[in-house]
Amino acid sequence: MSDVKFNFSFYRFVGNEGHRTTEIVRDFNQADGMRSLVDKDPNVITTAIQRVSDWATSKGLTANSQEPYPSEKYPGKVWLEFRFNGLTL
Repeated sequence: MSDVKFNFSFYRFVGNEGHRTTEIVRDFNQADGMRSLVDKDPNVITTAIQRVSDWATSKGLTANSQEPYPSEKYPGKVWLEFRFNGLTL
């Protein structure tokens, strides 16, 4: 599965608690997390999670994976979401 590519978007939370939304940001230093839409194939999901983990480690971050959830708009796809937990020293 080394030839599979994933496109993740960085996001941050904005707004007051109880009325929070997210906005897309370009720089992971400003992000609270990242998400991507991927095939529902368990091998694809595992590969994506491993790549994010490797990327986060290389940046000194911890990226906690959320439970994949199905896309209503794209059948056969799931959303992968990761939350950043600061620097790992």
